[in-house]
Amino acid sequence: MKVAWLAVLCLGLGLSACSLTDAVSPPQAQGSVDVLASVNGVRLTRSDFGTRSALVQTAAWLATGSILSDLSESKIVDQWVDSELFAQAAAKAGVTVSDDDATREIERLLNEAKLDEIGLVRQLNLVGLTREDLIQYERRALAVQGFVEKELLAGASESERASRLATWLIRQRGTAVIEKPAEMASPMPVGAYAGAVAPNFKLMGLDDIARQLASERGKPVLINFWATWCGPCRREMPAIQAAYDNFRNQGLVVWGVDVGEGRDVVSAYVQELNLRFPILLDSDSKVSHAYRVFGLPTTVFVDRSGAIKDVAIGEMEARSLDLYLKRLLN
Repeated sequence: MKVAWLAVLCLGLGLSACSLTDAVSPPQAQGSVDVLASVNGVRLTRSDFGTRSALVQTAAWLATGSILSDLSESKIVDQWVDSELFAQAAAKAGVTVSDDDATREIERLLNEAKLDEIGLVRQLNLVGLTREDLIQYERRALAVQGFVEKELLAGASESERASRLATWLIRQRGTAVIEKPAEMASPMPVGAYAGAVAPNFKLMGLDDIARQLASERGKPVLINFWATWCGPCRREMPAIQAAYDNFRNQGLVVWGVDVGEGRDVVSAYVQELNLRFPILLDSDSKVSHAYRVFGLPTTVFVDRSGAIKDVAIGEMEARSLDLYLKRLLN
């Protein structure tokens, strides 16, 4: 039986950027890659960041049935660095895991969380991953877990395990070559996180009007990603509608972006709930992928300058939504 804190560790650390072979991945060649961090010469890049975030959130969904709501970019990068330290150590120790082992682990997690294959496929499609991505994730996570149990925690009592692991990690952080590029004065980056410029998109609405985010510059915008099958989305819709009714005269733009569904299904849902703000159709999920939507509902608050002010993952109660709107409108 797995120890709870170790499962949380593997979940939080996620998968390694290096492959778990008999040798640590060699340092990558210098280039024009947007490096977030470097661990013993292995670069952790922004181009891989979206996939890593999606995998961490999918692992959370497998382990708990829900996604994580408090992962900032800096937090994920810090965990990524620690993950790389563990993965490099596991690789040096020759710890390997097969695809079959990873597949069995995925099935075990589904059973324990009382989730089914249909839900897994839906979650993978939502975040733009394949089952093979998840299998490779689990291979690496299991290899790290095996290394930790065999090499770091062997013979440790229950009360010693956490401190022994923390001591090892602190030592590794002190001896490894870890580099993070210094922040440089530059235009605001475009991205799907607070402080970045919100990625522009253009989608057709249920009313057959195409709407483009760039055209709303100068106005505060609430973008709610949802789907008809999502229970929490349905529960928070009255609060979203109330926000539209109460603040539209202050210039607030509210868009509901349905993810991955057809017009007929969405139209019936909108009529049932009497939603009166614009509903946009992200039928191919390209916009939700651009915004790193790892679970539904996800709400993005874009300020008048076009920058993302906040991102709320999961169901919002009316009080929480009011606090987000106060920050956005003020």
